[in-house]
Amino acid sequence: MKKIIMFCIILLICGIIVISYLGYDLAHQPNNQSTQCPADVFEMNLFSDKEVYKTTDAIQIWATLEYTGDNDTIEILHGIPYMSFVISDGKNFTTGGICQTILTSSILEKGEIYHFDYQKSGAWNQDDPDAGFWENFYSEKDLFLPAGEYTVTLKGDFYLTYSEQKGLEDYSDLLCELNIKVEK
Repeated sequence: MKKIIMFCIILLICGIIVISYLGYDLAHQPNNQSTQCPADVFEMNLFSDKEVYKTTDAIQIWATLEYTGDNDTIEILHGIPYMSFVISDGKNFTTGGICQTILTSSILEKGEIYHFDYQKSGAWNQDDPDAGFWENFYSEKDLFLPAGEYTVTLKGDFYLTYSEQKGLEDYSDLLCELNIKVEK
């Protein structure tokens, strides 16, 4: 009888440990937010690790692109990067969307998922009253935003065809958006 009681106590303790471990783990999983944006022969997905952040939280944003057309591959003509992120509060805060205008190409394979992490891009004028803010913003590796509501836009910046007569044609109109909120 003592062995059965001891076994039950050990089993109970193990159960409590497992439940508390799983409960801790679940509580610390990111509350990912995503938007799926299918368009013609592509599917884009835009993600953030949360929907609501604190001003002290490093914000994680990333995206995926998949070619879903009829061919095994597609060649795209683009600058660098060919997927760009813009973050705006719709008022006086906008960052991103900068693309090097060199022309290069990439081959995308059908069914392969291409991953893009948000990277800061932008510029500011030293004479701008907010120049100090922007200098600090761009010098910080991680993305921190002031309190407010923001739209994150992912845009496919590439062309699908080129001809000697017409030049670059069939500009992609891929666009995907999601909203995040930053609180103090």
